[in-house]
Amino acid sequence: IVDDIITITANAPYVIIQLENKKFVYHATLKSMEQMLDDQKFIRIHKSCIVNLSKVSSIKSRGNGDYDLEILDGGIVRLARTYVKSFKSKWFMC
Repeated sequence: IVDDIITITANAPYVIIQLENKKFVYHATLKSMEQMLDDQKFIRIHKSCIVNLSKVSSIKSRGNGDYDLEILDGGIVRLARTYVKSFKSKWFMC
């Protein structure tokens, strides 16, 4: 089921775990989720979001240092400028 995760979003005191067809609400912090997940498959892209690298289909600059990531299901999530370098180094290796 972990490979089916698309994104995990903070919504204190919970996280919302987005799968392809379902959402789950789980009582945890984003930091604790980040520590449980494989850092070769999942990466923090914003202070409130973790993404499954295998679910990202494209990256597009917003022109201000931030980027939009298109997810395989057609959704868009924001990649904050502070996470760009680490994201690109892992995503281009996938």
